[in-house]
Amino acid sequence: RNGVDTEVAIAGIGISSVATFAIHMSLLLMTVVFVGRDTGDFINLPSGNTVLIGVVIVFAIITLAWFVPIGRKVLAEKVWPMLKKSGQGIAQVATSPKNTLMLFGGAFVIISGYITALWFSLEAFGGGLSYAAIALVFLAAQAVGQAAPTPGGVGATEAAMIAAMTAMGLDAATAVPTVFLYRIATFWLPILPGFFALRKLEADGAL
Repeated sequence: RNGVDTEVAIAGIGISSVATFAIHMSLLLMTVVFVGRDTGDFINLPSGNTVLIGVVIVFAIITLAWFVPIGRKVLAEKVWPMLKKSGQGIAQVATSPKNTLMLFGGAFVIISGYITALWFSLEAFGGGLSYAAIALVFLAAQAVGQAAPTPGGVGATEAAMIAAMTAMGLDAATAVPTVFLYRIATFWLPILPGFFALRKLEADGAL
C-alpha cells in the first residue's frame, strides 16, 4: 500500500522468519545442553513421522497445482517470482556483514526480551528457576504455541509453559500466575495500542 513491491515485501517477511527460526532453534539447543534436560520430558513436539507427512502433503498439493492449468499459471506468474525475489534478498543479506548482524541480532534481542519478561514475571512471585531454565521453558513452549491453530498460540502456549515449569519442580501455585502475568504483559496489553494504531493507519490510508 505504501509503494513497496509485493515480492520485496514477501522477501522481507521471509528473511525475518528464517532469521527468527534460526536464532530460536540455536538458543533452544544451547539451553537444552546447558540445563541438561530433554524437552520431551515436559513438552511433546511433533514426531518425525508427523513432520514427514506434512511435507508430503505440501509437496502433493504443489504437484497437483502444477498439473492444473490455473494452478500452473499461478505458480509460474505469482509464486515463483516471489520465491526468486526472496532468494535474491537472502543472498544480498548474506553478503553484507552489517545487514546480517542487524537481521540475526534483532531476532536475538527480541527473543531475549521475551525470555527476560518471563523471568521477571517469575521473580515477581518469588522465583524458583534459573534464567537458563526459563529460557528453555519459553523456547520449547513457544514452538508448541506456534503450531497451535489459535491466534498467538492462545491456550497452547500457556499450557506448555505451565507444564514445563511444573516439570522442572516449580509448584503450580507459582507457575500459573507467572505465566498469566507474562502473557498479559506481552500479549494482551499490547492489543489495545495495536488496535488504535491500526485504526490510525487505516484512517491515513496506509493500510
